[in-house]
Amino acid sequence: MYEVSIQGKCLLFISDLMQVDLAKPVNLVQIRSKDDLLQFLDSLAHTKGLTQDRFYLVCEDERQSWLDFVALYHWIEAAGGLVSNVQHQFLLIHRLGFWDLPKGKIEAGEQPREAAIREVTEECGIHDLKIVGELPSTYHTYTQHGKHMLKMTHWYRMEYAGKEKLVPQTEEGISDIRWMDFASATKALENSYPAIRKVFEAV
Repeated sequence: MYEVSIQGKCLLFISDLMQVDLAKPVNLVQIRSKDDLLQFLDSLAHTKGLTQDRFYLVCEDERQSWLDFVALYHWIEAAGGLVSNVQHQFLLIHRLGFWDLPKGKIEAGEQPREAAIREVTEECGIHDLKIVGELPSTYHTYTQHGKHMLKMTHWYRMEYAGKEKLVPQTEEGISDIRWMDFASATKALENSYPAIRKVFEAV
């Protein structure tokens, strides 16, 4: 299964209906060819007021349909972290009107784990972070300078034992940083992106 967030909607590329809980209402879309995929994406882009936020694309060839989708975009890789402290609080940032997790583009010659620690440090002002595990990678699309981008983000579970003051990287559009307990973070992330909620739910 491949999962991507596009225009606030979640698309799941599957080949087997066994991957879907058919006991619940679901949106199934048959994808038999690249043309079917293009037609669906076009309708998604031009249909206003869609209330559905999750679509299962049932593909004859799941991997090929995913590769056809990827080929429509400029590929970029990023890395970030879900950080917790000794009080079992989680680190959230507020960026451009949404609660988010610290992350950023992987630089040339950099490994994802290195990039994740660097980005958390730069965006939040804390050091001596420890990676304690990996979390599911996420994919989402966006438009930048007229180009359609597809970003894959590598996510890591991190721990922080220090007491440094949080310093938002304002030049990256970050207006607030907070440590939140699980309930508060869950509530805050209702105003976030599907991919970010997926990372948080993985804990």
